[in-house]
Amino acid sequence: EYWFRTDVEFESDWTSGELLERAEYRGGKYGLRKSDMEKVLAEGDGILVMEHEGARCMINWKPETHLVYMLPLPEEELTRRMIARGDKPERIQERLEGMAEEYLTIQALVRDHHATCALDNSGTFIATVEQIKNYILSTRT
Repeated sequence: EYWFRTDVEFESDWTSGELLERAEYRGGKYGLRKSDMEKVLAEGDGILVMEHEGARCMINWKPETHLVYMLPLPEEELTRRMIARGDKPERIQERLEGMAEEYLTIQALVRDHHATCALDNSGTFIATVEQIKNYILSTRT
């Protein structure tokens, strides 16, 4: 769930310790609220969709977290989609340059925390939340 906060509210959440992490990502400010995560964990399994820095913060907070990563789109497809939605060339270039960092972080998370790629048995990319949930449940022993 997204919470839209003013800059003042966002900074207050950070200084009060309400946020596990905060990041500026592609022009927006994002944070992972402890209270939201504690609620999800109290209810049992939950699926969070987050970028690579958020995943790293979640692992630092709860090392037992099971990560299922989704690789960024290939450059050509990402560029095509960004052009189609009207992004400016500078924004497209910034996004493409950020992909290298994303790949490095994903590699480190896989190496250090046994993250797995969201592929089914046939090698097909898993796309829906229900498919991801079923995948996670199938990997438990």
